[in-house]
Amino acid sequence: MKGRVYMERNETAALIRGGEAVFGLELGSTRIKAVLIGPHGEVLASGSYDWENRLEQGVWTYHMDDVWHGIQESYKNLAASVEEKYDEKITHLKALGFSAMMHGYLAFDREGELLVPFRTWRNTMTEEAAADLTSRFGFNIPQRWSIAHLHQAILNNEPHVKDIAFITTLAGYVHWKLTGEKVLGIGDASGMFPIDSEHNVYDSGMMDTFDILHKEHNLPWRLRDILPQIRLAGEDAGELTDAGALLLDPTGTLKPGAPLCPPEGDAGTGMTATNSVRVRTGNISAGTSVFAMIVLEKALSKVHTEIDIVTTPTGKPVAMVHCNNCTSDINAWAGLFKSFAELIGAKCSMPQALDTMFFEALKGDADCGGLVSCNYFSGEPITGMEEGRPLFMRLPDSAFTFQNFARTQLYSAMATLKIGMDILIEKEHAEVDSLLGHGGFFKAKGVGQKLMAGALHTPVSVMETAGEGGPWGMALLASYLVNAEDGETLEDYLDKNIFAEAKSETAEPDETDMQGFEKFLERYKATLPVEKSAVARYTHGSPFSFYIILRQRTVGLFDFNVARVVRQGLLRHFKLQNAVVVGRLHVVGVYAAQVKLTAVRAKGALAADVVVLVVLFFLLCLAFGVNGQRVAVDIEMDVLLVKARQVGLQRVAVAVILDVGLERCERAVIEPAAKRIVKEITLKRVHFTERVVSTQVVSSIIIVTIRSHVKHKSFSSLL
Repeated sequence: MKGRVYMERNETAALIRGGEAVFGLELGSTRIKAVLIGPHGEVLASGSYDWENRLEQGVWTYHMDDVWHGIQESYKNLAASVEEKYDEKITHLKALGFSAMMHGYLAFDREGELLVPFRTWRNTMTEEAAADLTSRFGFNIPQRWSIAHLHQAILNNEPHVKDIAFITTLAGYVHWKLTGEKVLGIGDASGMFPIDSEHNVYDSGMMDTFDILHKEHNLPWRLRDILPQIRLAGEDAGELTDAGALLLDPTGTLKPGAPLCPPEGDAGTGMTATNSVRVRTGNISAGTSVFAMIVLEKALSKVHTEIDIVTTPTGKPVAMVHCNNCTSDINAWAGLFKSFAELIGAKCSMPQALDTMFFEALKGDADCGGLVSCNYFSGEPITGMEEGRPLFMRLPDSAFTFQNFARTQLYSAMATLKIGMDILIEKEHAEVDSLLGHGGFFKAKGVGQKLMAGALHTPVSVMETAGEGGPWGMALLASYLVNAEDGETLEDYLDKNIFAEAKSETAEPDETDMQGFEKFLERYKATLPVEKSAVARYTHGSPFSFYIILRQRTVGLFDFNVARVVRQGLLRHFKLQNAVVVGRLHVVGVYAAQVKLTAVRAKGALAADVVVLVVLFFLLCLAFGVNGQRVAVDIEMDVLLVKARQVGLQRVAVAVILDVGLERCERAVIEPAAKRIVKEITLKRVHFTERVVSTQVVSSIIIVTIRSHVKHKSFSSLL
């Protein structure tokens, strides 16, 4: 045995020395990991680096310096492992590949400088843009997609937009810096903009629609000119440059020249790592976020905002159910238990705490004994949450045991995924022959897959290689580039060279687990209004929150749903940590003003919208004597922003229709007071005029106008 191990070690050392090893690296949400593999996918060495995203001014981000530090540390740790195991230094590689979390927004100017901080997939700041593009394209555009971020930046009139020369994903950015090539694997590209899977290109019709939509903005670029070029798995994507080699390995030991495969997203590497790239195969990636993917044999019958359409690394369409939240709350509780153990003098590592939670969960009641948890650290579009507040609840007589508590945390991590998968399986009748699990949720052997099988009513398999995950999948794509035979498909290459003898374990859905999870899911859904209320009321100490009561009355003006704009504006322009739209509220003893917002925002920024609402609030306080210490926004109006932009409006205006009589709101009283308020909050661009509208219910109108920094057009024709 020792001789064989020694021989294998010598063979591996010779392979590394000869530059025949293949390298793959993936930047995950909490860990950057690199692996080195042999010709049949065997892992020779690995190295990793833990990191975390930052919440800065309401935006989830990573600093680019942290990106490169993490990549270099991962590579350094891998190289050290190689030297320790095989007494070899890595000087040459046969091929490399880089992947990362998908989506998000990285925008660069012509000099290659980052224009705004990286906006990651975790942000839920593009609701308006995503809804608008989904409607125009007839194709679901999730909030985290790059095109939604770009569209929202344009709608917000962000000054950097005019300077954009290139936008890409995190994987595309790393690849660009290492090779000089602005390319992207088709799977990662499908999370930036919709793909025409028949021709494996960006959908040209949708690109034209986007350019026409923003023609009035006179942007110096077309969308097709700033997106990365698409490459399929196995296609040339450049080689490691001199500068790239030093960027990856600052010691200079690694030499340039090795080819790189197209950079991919974590969805594509997950499919590859689980051999789920053929039609009717599927996989579940469960870590910080969780997503399930099924390679489709036919198109979905209609658009579902809960389901993304992306592609495999070779361009086949894939239905994806993506949830922003999965294991973060489990990790937080494990950290708490570890801390408690240490306080009472017991030794406990995070892996021990996590394993205890997972394995003890199997001993809990199938329905968690009446306990319920909502694991939202961030917003969750599938359930309509703009932000997250982790919650745990129980009834006084619930069976509050550690086993039930642990099972509750695991169930919570799967609950939102189940809501989305029910649409895909039950409504769209998507066919799947197998589901393979990978990611941290499946590390505790037999636990995650058993509970996932019960939750989804579908067998779930886990391969021995599941723990390697995305970086291994990326390395396999790099290996396919240099080791596949001419004309060999990715599917055949994986079947023949990588997974021919792969071992896996399959968990069949257990009837008790299925029934127990369904009971838990009922409680979970009933908890969502509580979660929404928590988001509205439990904040990071915002300096104020306020209620404005607005009732809609049609008077022939453009209507506008300002709820989400007000929230976003408060967050961004008043530097609040939280601002939330809540349900309808009635002011006691007051017949509230009826408000119509007109022509809001063509060229105006979110700040203007917020100024209008803040001023409006104080106007209402002055007119009706409403206590203004606590405020939130409740406005129920139709979204007609598009019409406002189509008529070329360059001004932001609000018409406040007061039907309670002039004696309650004389202009002589309101205007001076409002101007004082405006001065106090240092928003000096506001001025007031008066107009009269001929309608039976209107006594008077005050129009508040906020000027933007562009040439204005009159909006008098609208009144």
